[in-house]
Amino acid sequence: MTTPNTTLEFYSSNGWANRVGISIQSASKDQVSLHLPYDEQNLNAPGGVVHGGVIGTLIHDAGYLLTQLHYLDTPSSLIKALDIQVNYITAAFEADLTATAKLVRSSRALAFIDIEVHNKQGGVVARSHALYRIAGADEEVADLHAQGLYDIGVGSDLPYGEFAEKINPNVARHASGLTVTGWAPSQVRMKLEDLTENHDHDGTIAPGLQMLVLDDAGVFAAFSRVRKGGRPASTIDLKISFCQTPVNENVIGYGHCIKQQNQVINNQVLLFGETSHNLIAIGTMTFWAP
Repeated sequence: MTTPNTTLEFYSSNGWANRVGISIQSASKDQVSLHLPYDEQNLNAPGGVVHGGVIGTLIHDAGYLLTQLHYLDTPSSLIKALDIQVNYITAAFEADLTATAKLVRSSRALAFIDIEVHNKQGGVVARSHALYRIAGADEEVADLHAQGLYDIGVGSDLPYGEFAEKINPNVARHASGLTVTGWAPSQVRMKLEDLTENHDHDGTIAPGLQMLVLDDAGVFAAFSRVRKGGRPASTIDLKISFCQTPVNENVIGYGHCIKQQNQVINNQVLLFGETSHNLIAIGTMTFWAP
């Protein structure tokens, strides 16, 4: 018989969650809380704030575990994040964080979940609306126009250059095997290696880490648009739709700025499987550059 305790045991084998230090604080079929202690390795830069992608991981995993507990007899491999939107409300400076996920509504195959992230003082750091689904065991995938997007994002020529050389030592802190491989004004290409420490419990690159790559790609693409000597810029909104699970392959991320309106920079990010060319995820990131 499947029980909540045995269902949650698999999370201990989640390499990416273990890397960032997430632990289960409380869990039931209606609410899950996860804890993330402060750790310098999770900052966006030395002396900075907790990385938006790490907060995204905390959000994804809280919602995922709640969905797993709600559909208790469904194999974990069939529970997939479909869409996640995150509003970053305030920066997390030297903060322990807690994410609490609450079930809003569920159907036979969909779970609508709200998640809030709080700091130790109880202040709201981020809010999220997330949608998870029960996937079919043998579902078919139709590639409608992913190759055209691949040609734009990965097939385009981006030089490695001085920017990538300068930023990569910091990028390496964000995740093992994560690098900037090309950069031009308002564009960036990144690569995430398929390493064990980047996997979730099912042995594929963790969706939370995909959110981190999305955030990084949007930020680095926007660097050429940030006013020199201005106040610190930051991600204020991130949306991601998960399209397909990467299997035994690296992930390539391509981010580009689409529009700027004063302080607001709108970015799109595409994630592809390096060998399959499958579209793994598509997202947008809104950057605030005062």
